Amino acid sequence: MSNVDRFDPFEGRLGFALASRVGSLVFVSGMTGLQIATDTVPNDLADQMRQAYENIGRILAHYGTSLANTIEHTIFFVGAAPAARTANDVVCRETFGNDAPAATMVGVTMLVEPRYHVEIKVVAAIGGSS
Repeated sequence: MSNVDRFDPFEGRLGFALASRVGSLVFVSGMTGLQIATDTVPNDLADQMRQAYENIGRILAHYGTSLANTIEHTIFFVGAAPAARTANDVVCRETFGNDAPAATMVGVTMLVEPRYHVEIKVVAAIGGSS
């Protein structure tokens, strides 16, 4: 599709693009709490969420937008639902303030690596209040 712009700084080595833009929408692939520079992942679930949003923010910046323009986010988490809900409430308030986007939380038994306890994907708009 010629109207899809894919952001793939790893040139296919991951097997997927980190994001795709169609018109004024950016679809960001699921991001984990991996700190890319050090190849480390925080132990704390809330810290993994913060790092995932930081990673997403960098990808959105590539398209000239930001987390402030997030329309919808999906959070996949491993572990006890009450702990994930509490961490999500805290981190989403830090990230979005009182203007949180639509959200879906999904509990899963595992993610692609055991050290990952959360994966977050977003859809964001280009333009607006970035």
